Amino acid sequence: MSPYQIVELVCERFRGELGYSYVAAYPIFDKDEGDRVMYYMIHASDHDEAPALMVRAHYKAVRSRPSAVQEPLKFDTKSAN
Repeated sequence: MSPYQIVELVCERFRGELGYSYVAAYPIFDKDEGDRVMYYMIHASDHDEAPALMVRAHYKAVRSRPSAVQEPLKFDTKSAN
């Protein structure tokens, strides 16, 4: 199984076997190689507010890591016409 298939299976088991209403997998990245997923943190809850709180917390945690995203390309509008 691929890592993605495994994490989906675990999430489905949390829903089906343990009965959680909200289940989500959050990637945890390598500190040195920012784009490499080291593992997934599974968050499961029955509380209606929990998913929003977890999304915010995960975003704040991964936002601080260095970005491996390419800079946007500059578009020259003069040469496009």
